[in-house]
Amino acid sequence: MTQEGRQLANEWRGIMQAMLSRVEEVLTTQELEQFTVLILKVARAFQDNGSLKPQEKKASSRKITIEE
Repeated sequence: MTQEGRQLANEWRGIMQAMLSRVEEVLTTQELEQFTVLILKVARAFQDNGSLKPQEKKASSRKITIEE
């Protein structure tokens, strides 16, 4: 990686860490766990060579109460 690329990567790492810190401040532990599961699922969808086929939906859903 070039020096410019390393600099850009470090800049974006800082931005992402700041965003994650803000998310951690506003979510409960349970909400943060669910957020992590969902963000990993989304990331896998984008890493799957662009295949974004709808997945089979589960019969039941679970709601999380969000505290404000």
